[in-house]
Amino acid sequence: VEIATEEAEWALEHSVERQNQDRARARFIKDAILMARVTEWSPENGFAVIEILRPDLVDLNTELGIRRNSGIAGRLQISQMYEGGKAIADPVPGTFPGGVSVMPGDELIVPE
Repeated sequence: VEIATEEAEWALEHSVERQNQDRARARFIKDAILMARVTEWSPENGFAVIEILRPDLVDLNTELGIRRNSGIAGRLQISQMYEGGKAIADPVPGTFPGGVSVMPGDELIVPE
């Protein structure tokens, strides 16, 4: 009985810790500075046209997370940059749970 009680206490503490980490991560994502925004998505070619809003903080090969609600829906990596704040970004393989999903208007942040 004592071992079961200790295990239950450990599980409860672990669960509370995990919830606190999840809340902190959601708060970080929500409060992150908007770096860029998707203006177009080309599903047939598999790239996004983005508008860079913070050119002082974004360079070629920068990886940005797609902010949706309080989570990251996937990541894009800048592959080409143009004058006027426009750029091309490619989906980073393995970062889209359930398949690549990019939409015009998606907000891009530094994921961590």
